[in-house]
Amino acid sequence: MAGGFAQIQAQVTDLLDKLNALEVEPLLTGLDRNLEASESVLNEIREVSSSINQLLNDPETQAIGGNLNGTLEELRSTLQGLSPSSPAYQELTTAIERLDRLMRDLQPLTRTLNDNPRALLFDNLDAQDPIPRAPRD
Repeated sequence: MAGGFAQIQAQVTDLLDKLNALEVEPLLTGLDRNLEASESVLNEIREVSSSINQLLNDPETQAIGGNLNGTLEELRSTLQGLSPSSPAYQELTTAIERLDRLMRDLQPLTRTLNDNPRALLFDNLDAQDPIPRAPRD
């Protein structure tokens, strides 16, 4: 058993030598830097969280939902006034139909005036100029 104990002691000694040979300082320095960065990020998160809480607790921010609902209700009412079954829509449709009929009725006149602008002043442009008659004696 003495040989087994000596072997365990040698292994423990090798392990301790390896642990002593490890450079712990750079590792601890890196951990310190990581901890500082983490604390910095945590502080920023706290600031952002505080800002968000202030924003959410602001009465104007809390009123946004109600204002939005009111605006949507007004929009819905306005759009209902423009629906095909609304009187305004019916009147607009009737006016457009009348305007369309008027435009169709005016087309022959506009064609004539485009072809001969004097047509507005003279009845029949195709007729020859009248020849005056000689006076009767």
